[in-house]
Amino acid sequence: MEDTTIELTTKLLSVEKAYEAVVTESAGAVSTFVGTTRDCFDGKRVVRLEYEAYEPMAKAKLQQLCEEMRSKWPVKNIAIYHRLGVVPVKEASVIIAVSSAHRLQAIEACHFGIDELKAKVPIWKKEVYEDGSTWKENKDATSHKKGAQMGPPFLGVDNVSQMVFEEHLFLTEKLAQRGLDRHHPQACFPLSFTQLSYSWWHAHNGP
Repeated sequence: MEDTTIELTTKLLSVEKAYEAVVTESAGAVSTFVGTTRDCFDGKRVVRLEYEAYEPMAKAKLQQLCEEMRSKWPVKNIAIYHRLGVVPVKEASVIIAVSSAHRLQAIEACHFGIDELKAKVPIWKKEVYEDGSTWKENKDATSHKKGAQMGPPFLGVDNVSQMVFEEHLFLTEKLAQRGLDRHHPQACFPLSFTQLSYSWWHAHNGP
């Protein structure tokens, strides 16, 4: 029987737990990917990462991703764990584990899985540096005006998340024109990305 494990958590991720979730007697290989927080980006020293997601939407997209992996490769079990909240340097933010009868199937499915997760799953990442805090721009996202105050991008940008992202970006740029950010008390910026996602999701999928 094929098993799929999907978990979003604020707790430490465990490679051993992911391995145990997918290993099976009929599998000859287990491939894993572990994404960790590195200590620098673009010459700046990174203190930590912070992740945010509207969990029902993110889990639905992850389930679709697992189904797509199964449609492309005859894999056995799949496990995807993603950290939310604060992730310090060296700690894991995402683990993907895949088991299959032969190694190439698991390796290719795992590689596809992390690429598609970053491209399509609406999870937001904030990088916090020693010299301040900034939302990391996703190079695959819509291009932005040079010098604009950036809001947090999606790790993935698809038809759902792109609309929410553009709505937030419009408001953020308006605030930047006034020399404010969304956390300023005069900003009148009531919705977080999670709340925007919640509103969009339920408007199109019901309660």
